[in-house]
Amino acid sequence: CGQNTTISATGCSNCSYTWSPGGATTSSISVSPVSTTTYTVTATNEFGCTASASQTITVNEGCFDGAYCMQIIKENNNDIGYAIERTTDGGYVIVGSMYSNDGLSNKDVYVVKFSSTMVQEFAYRLGGEYGDEGISILPRSDGYFIAGTIKISPTESDIFILKLNTNGTLSWSNRYGNNNGSQESACKIITASNNGLMVIGSSNSGGNYNVLALKLNTNGTIASKKIFSTASLTSNEIAYDAIKVGSGVSAYYIITGAQYTSVADKNMFALKIKEDYTIVDNRIIANTGKSEIGYSITSTPTSIYIAGTINSPINGYNDVYLVGLNLNNFSLLPVGRVYSIGSNVDIARQIKRMANGDLVIAGTTSVLNNINGFIMRISPSDLSTVIWSKSTNEENRNERFMDFVEGPSNFITITGSWWEETGEDIFISKISSTGYGCCMINKAITSSPLINSISGFISKDIGLHFIPYGTSTSYYNAEVICSKPILGQRVTDNIDGNKIKVFPNPASDKLTIQLVNTSDYINEVTIYDISGRSVLNTQSNNTIEVLDVSKLLNGVYVVKVRGESQTWNTLINISK
Repeated sequence: CGQNTTISATGCSNCSYTWSPGGATTSSISVSPVSTTTYTVTATNEFGCTASASQTITVNEGCFDGAYCMQIIKENNNDIGYAIERTTDGGYVIVGSMYSNDGLSNKDVYVVKFSSTMVQEFAYRLGGEYGDEGISILPRSDGYFIAGTIKISPTESDIFILKLNTNGTLSWSNRYGNNNGSQESACKIITASNNGLMVIGSSNSGGNYNVLALKLNTNGTIASKKIFSTASLTSNEIAYDAIKVGSGVSAYYIITGAQYTSVADKNMFALKIKEDYTIVDNRIIANTGKSEIGYSITSTPTSIYIAGTINSPINGYNDVYLVGLNLNNFSLLPVGRVYSIGSNVDIARQIKRMANGDLVIAGTTSVLNNINGFIMRISPSDLSTVIWSKSTNEENRNERFMDFVEGPSNFITITGSWWEETGEDIFISKISSTGYGCCMINKAITSSPLINSISGFISKDIGLHFIPYGTSTSYYNAEVICSKPILGQRVTDNIDGNKIKVFPNPASDKLTIQLVNTSDYINEVTIYDISGRSVLNTQSNNTIEVLDVSKLLNGVYVVKVRGESQTWNTLINISK
């Protein structure tokens, strides 16, 4: 767990030494690797003869981070987190969908805000009489903007945009759609010029589905709008993600998704537009006999990368598909890769560029009827080599990774869904920069090259109205699946009910810790928040200790009880 250790070379009384890695030239070296490392020493005697030996130092990577996995517990039906973002105060905000309390078919938007230490600050379910899904969230200093889709009927849907104040209360909410029973959907909300909003989505108001760009003023009124379709006007184009590159007059929006030429034939596309809707460039990626979908897009200073899925009609299976384009002219980079993870369907839902330039991809993988979330890290300099890859490993269950963010300190925080007996719950997991997570396992991935493309997009006008939209609020708390928040120590719940009792749980005012059926005494009690920070400590020499926890914020905490001969750890909830 990161402690120093000494490695020594012996058996040669008059030799020089060279160690790798590090280049030390002494007979012994002191090392403290942060990951499992093999050290090799080469000894050379006075006659020039050499010999080498190696020693591997195994490191438990779980010792170094505050990894945890949490779910927002609610019985009945399937709830999911679609998007997660860092907030301006260093915290996190997640948006997704959650069914109504009675478990019926009405879904609402669910938004939850956590502090930087993952203490829940507010949570709301927002919606009306229809089914609502929150797909994208934009945190800014003036509040939180949420974009999603309202399912009015099987054949009609509208876009909705909500603005929440910084404390989570509703500022305004609007629906955007046509009066002709068409289907509009949103996939991304981005800050536009003059602090306005650019919403990217899709609309079939013209008959076929086309890419929709909807620019709003800061109060939600429509500033302008346009739809984009391929020149043939016979296919359907659905947008799944968008990014903004540059600023001011040099800003561009790059959109990816799928062009449907038939039910079985889909092509990945990339579309680059200016804020005035001028088409700058576009690319359709089409491999003969296969279907491709672009679900997510990210950029580097010179390139863009699109991640999604590719299907072979021969065996019906899907693999993760990664395509690179030149940022300036959209020419294809010779780096297209197909990644095979599970034995059935693999789908990349999100790709993002990390601070060090690496690419991280997350999504879902399946074996038979078992669906797992996966996450992998690769370098743009060598997309064929996977730095690390992880997945959940819950048999006969469904876990999905939908989005993630980096930071702080190179941690990665994921959202999606986690299966329970009564359905899926919104999921939040923090893993280390090396991929360690307490509910993750290593996952082997193979890759191969595959890429081709064509082009051709045009734009046309669209009519949309907007109307105010009602809301309701209720919420559920996050609960820990597993955690390791204390640096250098794996936290496991080892409370023995025959020896120690910690109650009540959840607690709001007082927390009692009592030793029973033992001659041991409580020496010390420490409570840590989910980041590993000590928030309460007391010394004792009794068999019972009552703590005042009234000043602790709502959230999950670790209680460490040190006795004379044993130490206990457990998790508690503070709920007021």
